[in-house]
Amino acid sequence: MTTSNLSQLESSISKLLDSCDSLQQENRQLKSDRQNLLDKNKLASGKIEAMIKKFEGNQLMVDDNSSNSENSTSVNIHIMGNEYHVASPESEVENLEIAARALDKRMKEIKQGGKIVGLERIAVMAALNLSYELMFGDSTSAEETDVINQRIQMIQEKIDTALASTAQTELI
Repeated sequence: MTTSNLSQLESSISKLLDSCDSLQQENRQLKSDRQNLLDKNKLASGKIEAMIKKFEGNQLMVDDNSSNSENSTSVNIHIMGNEYHVASPESEVENLEIAARALDKRMKEIKQGGKIVGLERIAVMAALNLSYELMFGDSTSAEETDVINQRIQMIQEKIDTALASTAQTELI
């Protein structure tokens, strides 16, 4: 082997080692990001499970302005093909039914998008969309909702890709 061949080999090995160091650092960052996402997912899942239990337990938060002595009635609402029996003040039954239809519509739109599977995930996405609208805007048009849904789906795909990549890296 000549000196120039050795220099080329040494340079190639150096680049390879640099690449390995860079990949290891990126892997550590991805693991950290993954753990943060898992923690956030766990927190969100806990909150959603609590909301679902509350919803299924026929408990409906009564607006602070409404009278506590107002009679409550049982209302049957349908969301994603499931029937739920919910207690509601008589004066709020119509609003509850409207809200249930809107939620059902949102969840069906998310399901029809085809990228999100499972009732719980669909409920999470609908909750995120509604939460976003409540926090950052008075009302959101259907077009804005579609843009938000697309961005959320892109983020979900990136997360899934990163998690799959991390899982493959951990196997190696």
